[in-house]
Amino acid sequence: MHRRRGTSETAAALRDHFGGSVFTSDEAEKAGVSARRLGLATEAGFVLRLRRGLYCVGEAHTAGEAHTARDAHTAREAHTADPGPRQLEVASHLVRDFRDRNVAAAVGDETAAAAWHLPHRSLTLPTIRVPRGSTVHLGTRHGVRIREGGVDDVVTFRGRIVTSPLATARDICRDLPRHQAVGLFGLAQRRHAEWLLAGDERMDPGDLTSALTDADLRAELGQMMRRMLINSARRQQWCDSADPRPETYLEAISWGRFTGWRLGDMTPQAWVRGASGRSYRVDVLIDGVAGEADGAVKYRSGDTLWKEKLRQEDIERGGIPVVRWTFAEAEHRPQLLLDRWRNALGRRAA
Repeated sequence: MHRRRGTSETAAALRDHFGGSVFTSDEAEKAGVSARRLGLATEAGFVLRLRRGLYCVGEAHTAGEAHTARDAHTAREAHTADPGPRQLEVASHLVRDFRDRNVAAAVGDETAAAAWHLPHRSLTLPTIRVPRGSTVHLGTRHGVRIREGGVDDVVTFRGRIVTSPLATARDICRDLPRHQAVGLFGLAQRRHAEWLLAGDERMDPGDLTSALTDADLRAELGQMMRRMLINSARRQQWCDSADPRPETYLEAISWGRFTGWRLGDMTPQAWVRGASGRSYRVDVLIDGVAGEADGAVKYRSGDTLWKEKLRQEDIERGGIPVVRWTFAEAEHRPQLLLDRWRNALGRRAA
């Protein structure tokens, strides 16, 4: 058999067995690929060596491609130009490796936040957490940051061992101002509820919000989040203001602002009736005034904008004022937003 054909068939066999996942030389051996065949496929650029004993299959090449020994290194570099997914695979493999050695490791911090679709600061390196006092060497290893931290609430999500949404929020809330922390705690509770209800799958946002109308479920989520923050009385107070019903980051940080301002009786995701008799769900209802957070996603077309205008007119003709705001106002111009709400509430009360 031609050597190139042999190495391409080796790569195909490994791809069929492991897909895009990281594997060790021992795991390849168990899959029927000897160390020699693995070495030849790696030398030819079909398999990527991430570190000693740790590999993944490179992208498929067509039979007509001509790779020489001289450009094999260039091919490997091209495959690793975007290391993010590969680094996540390495991180997950390191977690499994640590756990095989009885070290309770887990993917955590901003890396876990990205997995749960929680708001977080820019992700530079994947992070895994190991228990405090463990013998694991801390620092950066193979493009993955290893740090000590809490691993008291860990779950398996989409094949990865990660800190739960609640624990992740606790771990990344450092230095956040109140409105952002309240928003994060609410979104973490929402994501945790979604995981409890649907496992690895995502739910329709409206269906999840409907499930969260259960006051007992919300109370349970709030208590779970509060226990995560036992070392910070201030953050526990902020947690008491959080609510899992706001559906977006803009709605969540806006809720954080409103709870700090104490504008009145507030309900997120409330139903109101328009003059036509039609019911609408608004982002928030405060003392009879409806609030709508204007995320850019709402306005992808002129038709959508027109429908939103008709919706607001119907609500207002039904006797319910509507206040609108943008992310820039909620995050950077809060006094403007506060004045707008106070004016609307004042006119409503007059």
